[in-house]
Amino acid sequence: MKRILLLVTLIATLSYGNVDLGLEDFSEFETISYKQDSGFKNYWDEHFIGRTGLYYINSIDWNRFSKYVTLAYEESWSRLKVNTELRFIHSTLNAKFVYYEGFEDTEISAAVDTTDFEFRQLYIEYDINDYLNVSLGKQTIVWGQGSYMSPVDFLLPPDFFSLKTNMTKKERRVPLEVAQLNIYPIENVEVQLYYLPKYKTMDLGSLDQDIQEGMAEDPTKSISDFIDTPVGKKDEAQYAIRSMYYSKWGTFGITYFEGWFWLPLPAPTVDIDSGDFNDEFLKVFKQRTIGLEYSKVVGNSTYSLEYVRLNLPQTITPLSGNILDNTDYILWILGNNYKAYADMHLDIVSTGWDYNGDRWTTNLYLNYLFPSLSENAKEGLESIDESYEMTVIPLPVINIARYIGSGENKLAGFAFGYYGATVGGSLYYVHEFDEVFTLRVGLEALVDFAELRPDALEYKILDENGEEQSYWRKNGINAGPSVALTYKL
Repeated sequence: MKRILLLVTLIATLSYGNVDLGLEDFSEFETISYKQDSGFKNYWDEHFIGRTGLYYINSIDWNRFSKYVTLAYEESWSRLKVNTELRFIHSTLNAKFVYYEGFEDTEISAAVDTTDFEFRQLYIEYDINDYLNVSLGKQTIVWGQGSYMSPVDFLLPPDFFSLKTNMTKKERRVPLEVAQLNIYPIENVEVQLYYLPKYKTMDLGSLDQDIQEGMAEDPTKSISDFIDTPVGKKDEAQYAIRSMYYSKWGTFGITYFEGWFWLPLPAPTVDIDSGDFNDEFLKVFKQRTIGLEYSKVVGNSTYSLEYVRLNLPQTITPLSGNILDNTDYILWILGNNYKAYADMHLDIVSTGWDYNGDRWTTNLYLNYLFPSLSENAKEGLESIDESYEMTVIPLPVINIARYIGSGENKLAGFAFGYYGATVGGSLYYVHEFDEVFTLRVGLEALVDFAELRPDALEYKILDENGEEQSYWRKNGINAGPSVALTYKL
């Protein structure tokens, strides 16, 4: 059940999405009109879109200040189109850090600077004819119909470490190297074929102190030494087929995905001779699954329904006692190739309602997780006399906002769920000035998902002797005010 609870928390992080705060993605280029347009301005407006800004959050035990610039460029020649997107982020984190040395913990307060510069997108599109379109390169992929909760989109790796002001599904995705072929065989039908040669993840995993101490004992080791991934292996590539039908009854979709789950999960093994568990190890698990999606627009409302099944591990370890005294469990371990886990299926169903009225916007999602165990997992749990009753887990998500005044440039609201790289609740107010400058202030109570990623928690800091040591950020209370300033370029 621990694994299920972790996934419930992570799925909740995918639930806070497309609030229109003037922080749009770069999927469509727009033109800002100027008086006395010059040739350069016309070209910039037609081909470039970008923004720069500041983000600051002050919590009880830490604070973070970030500066960022994003710039996208698009150029077309007849049937050929080139898309690029650059992002630069510099952040300063003031927090408490701890150094593990045997049974002694050394705590310090420090300021740590991090810089990230990357091409989030760099790909070409080519229209072969009216029925075929191909794209190749690094790009962000978005699946599913739900704006706040999308189980089908959950098959793709999320970016928990982007700017916390990024609200759109596209900006919450890890960019992937992909070859994509779009086929339009008949009217209102689209078939999408995907080939992803490289597996990619944010190396997320539950933070285990054994891993921390193992990395501290041997500075040459990194988090990758504790995770079994398909990177560099012959079966690393991933494939997907999506078929979409657009009709007056709504949008219907079915997705077949063969690849890897982006979240490394615990995969403990047992040493039969000593009876010890190797529970430091994490593993990426294979997925062969189908996702279903549907949406329908009725007036100002959009209704959506999605389903996907994930194939995940269920850890099976005794809560107490020496495992060598349990013959049934030892026999099960031997028959399970010394693995202390077995297959579990997690069916995710999401129903959504998005409403955009003249003054109000409301998003309500009811999500359900249906876990089920394989027969092998049931046998393993029976061997340690543990109950395997699996219960349905509900997961509601809500956002309510209202425009203030007569225009649509002031918005105040409350949201609970996914919030950039965090999960929690937020009271927020957004004011857009002259369509180019946006101010956002909030009062937040959040869980920062950097705390689930061991290598994100590790920082190289000089100690009192001037020697560089590996420190880990100490978990703290994440509650306080935040402010974000954004300027469209």
